[in-house]
Amino acid sequence: MKMKNEDIKILQQKAHYFFDRKIPVHITLKTSIWKNGNIIEPVSADFFLLDEFKDGQMPIFFLEVSDIEEFTKDGGEDEKSKMS
Repeated sequence: MKMKNEDIKILQQKAHYFFDRKIPVHITLKTSIWKNGNIIEPVSADFFLLDEFKDGQMPIFFLEVSDIEEFTKDGGEDEKSKMS
């Protein structure tokens, strides 16, 4: 499925938002692989640099990204839902 320009613009806006505020991100790629880290530079309209917590610095291309959201240590679940 081809990514729409509007989808890429939303991902670019999210990347800039998290970069400007120095908020760690959780990135889901279209391959269902995910990366966690800090956006260290929104390089161009095509990609940005991520300092991934385990793998170090890497380029992330917007065409490969499914979603960008704020990283949480518990994966977004609260303690009660983990126990059930």
